[in-house]
Amino acid sequence: MRPAALCFGFLDAGNNSTPVVRDDSLSTGDPSTLYLFNFARQAFREYKRELVQPKLRELSATEVSLKELRAAFKAARANFVPRGRNLHLAEIASADPQPRDEAPPARDELEEFIGRAVDAQPEDNDDDDALDED
Repeated sequence: MRPAALCFGFLDAGNNSTPVVRDDSLSTGDPSTLYLFNFARQAFREYKRELVQPKLRELSATEVSLKELRAAFKAARANFVPRGRNLHLAEIASADPQPRDEAPPARDELEEFIGRAVDAQPEDNDDDDALDED
């Protein structure tokens, strides 16, 4: 398996301009958005592709050192969990179950509910009458 590609660039967005890093291994779960590491915020942010792609350009050596950008990205990446990430079965199994506020209904309550539901269904007498006439 080959390592994920990292793309270093600059988001040219007026007062919010900043160096950014795109990690191809991170998915938002939505093809219309992408994650970028925002150097100014020192965090990953989700961006609309159609809005951000025209504002991305190559990173110049005068904006930030590549070494500094890589180090900040690596630190933020270590703790980042994409929202589109699927949980593994082991993680789900180890999660603490939520306590229930109330006990499940007793069997006779369920039978009473089912009986009311059956009684509430409209009857189609036309079909029954047709069967009775034979």
